[in-house]
Amino acid sequence: GVGKSTLMQEDIADASDKVNEITEHMAQAAEIRKVGKEDNKLAIKDAEDAQTALSNAIAVLEAYYKESKMIPKESWEFLQRQDPGQVTLPDTPSTWDSAYTGVADPEHPENGILSMLKKIDSEFAEMESQTRAQEESDQDAFDEDMKDCSIEKARLVKEAEMKTQEQKRVDNKVSSQEKARKGVSKELEAVEQYLTDLEPACVTGDSTYEGRKADRAKEITSLKEAKDILADAFNEKPSTTGAGFLQKR
Repeated sequence: GVGKSTLMQEDIADASDKVNEITEHMAQAAEIRKVGKEDNKLAIKDAEDAQTALSNAIAVLEAYYKESKMIPKESWEFLQRQDPGQVTLPDTPSTWDSAYTGVADPEHPENGILSMLKKIDSEFAEMESQTRAQEESDQDAFDEDMKDCSIEKARLVKEAEMKTQEQKRVDNKVSSQEKARKGVSKELEAVEQYLTDLEPACVTGDSTYEGRKADRAKEITSLKEAKDILADAFNEKPSTTGAGFLQKR
């Protein structure tokens, strides 16, 4: 009854709290994912820009070193004429404080400038690849989390709705039972009052005609009142049969 309704109310409140927690978590996760996605996008852009710049630098240096015969040309390059606007590097650029030993062998595996630039280029390419993979992994994890949260949230909302409906049914049942109890109580009171009012007319045998007539009228009035009380207690209209019975006694 009332205890069951109270427990249901607690369950409904608990489900509502969990729904609020899930909603808050989803909002926070979405914000984190947004920031992470933007960071990964910038990192990929930086890596791509760096690779483009390094590729251009490597191409310029290779062209210079091939013309200076510091590195061999490809066979097909001998058939091409040198571009008049091609960039050349001086032996000692003004921005250098000291000689760069890597120029002596630009493809030296340890300190050759071309080798170093190509290594850096490959590192940026690796960073780009890892960032793309991380972005894909982060997005998949986010999507899965949102899916699970949505399912759990929907389940809790449905659970709260069903328990709310059940609580209403329990409350209505309790209310009906209480109403019926009060109706029975009124009925008992009416019967007791009827017996009390009827007693003088039944036990007094030596009363005068006028006295008996008055008692009879009082009895009929009491019966009618009892009938009305009973009818009100059960919310029913008085039947014609009952009225006929009261008139015959």
